Amino acid sequence: MSLFKSKNWGSLWPAYATFFFGSIIPQVSAIFVVLWAARGFSFFQISLGFVVMRAAMFIFEIPTGVIADLYSKKVSTLMHYLLSGIIYICLFFTHSFVLFLVLFAFEGISKTLSSGAAEALEYEQCHDDEQLAKKYYRTKEVIMKVGETIGDALTVGFLLLIGANSIYRFWNFEFRGMDLLYLTGALGYFISLVFYSCMKEQKNSRIEAGENYLSEAWVQFKTTISYLKNSQHIMWLFLFMVVAAEGLSFWEPVNQAFLLDRNFSPEYIAAVIAITGLISSFFVYIPRKMERFFSHEIGYAFFVLVAHIIITVCAWIVVSPLIAIIFFVVKSNFATVLNPIMRPYFQHHIPNKIRATMLSAESVAAAILVVGISPVEGYLLDRFGVNIAVTFPIIFVLIALFILIQMKRQSNLEKNIE
Repeated sequence: MSLFKSKNWGSLWPAYATFFFGSIIPQVSAIFVVLWAARGFSFFQISLGFVVMRAAMFIFEIPTGVIADLYSKKVSTLMHYLLSGIIYICLFFTHSFVLFLVLFAFEGISKTLSSGAAEALEYEQCHDDEQLAKKYYRTKEVIMKVGETIGDALTVGFLLLIGANSIYRFWNFEFRGMDLLYLTGALGYFISLVFYSCMKEQKNSRIEAGENYLSEAWVQFKTTISYLKNSQHIMWLFLFMVVAAEGLSFWEPVNQAFLLDRNFSPEYIAAVIAITGLISSFFVYIPRKMERFFSHEIGYAFFVLVAHIIITVCAWIVVSPLIAIIFFVVKSNFATVLNPIMRPYFQHHIPNKIRATMLSAESVAAAILVVGISPVEGYLLDRFGVNIAVTFPIIFVLIALFILIQMKRQSNLEKNIE
């Protein structure tokens, strides 16, 4: 079944257009740490922004996921794009640490509006066909990587054109050239809003029925928790997705601090990220080539995690700029290699009626981890240096490996019982 047959392309093209056109705009994420460091923020203060954002996600993730399940995943996602665009405009003018934290809290709330809803809505277009879902995730990764690569390249050109550290004045407001990336980022969100508004969604009869939201939300939440409790395999899988995502992520303040530590300028940091995005487009094909060598998704995931540990330890011997770029590219793409196999496997085990709620619960669990980890990472950067901060997430990769072993043991036990 081809992903690009008319009925599938007709329902998924708005998502693909959103991924592509929303990401080709020059993005502040390429030099986020550099920008806020230039405004006088320490790594620890920057990390607190992530703490506040994730704390907000923790508080609002489940409620917004339930709302999306009960009423409209599409509207919830559109609200995310609108709110984030407004927040980015506000961040352009922000130099206060307190306001920085407040806006990051609102950005956390905004992310919850789409974190589970968008993925659930897009997966539902695949009609529970796991093979089609895998094709969708691979295509999504390719489109996003290509779009991000173009966006990163345009970011480099933009910074070279205006000067990352050049000072500009508008009336009595003074800003650096790289600060303008918040305005271009806002434009990207508004473009995404337009394209995603074309996404199709089956009308939810509960809106018309006017059922009581609070009672339904509570029932929905209990159903999701009950499903996790009653399925040990899904519980382990849920925990794996949360822990592995944290372990494999090349956390944003850390990855840019890694390049700063290797004496890369803002323009060159953006260039490295652009190169990473370009090469990352090819990493999405690795899962399709490699999965044939494994009899089960668990074995594939185990291999990816072990490879990640080996590469991460190499941070201590990376000295030259060229090796630093190679290390950066490879380490940044482990999630790209893992997700096209494990996310459809995870999604396949979740009933449609609680999918957005379950994915929101996953985001909540991830938020709890980040709230605890972010200040630790910031402290490690300020106190002990980049290499310690880069290798710290190996702890979570080891936990993820333990979970995989437990899942495999349970699977073998069930086979023996049968």
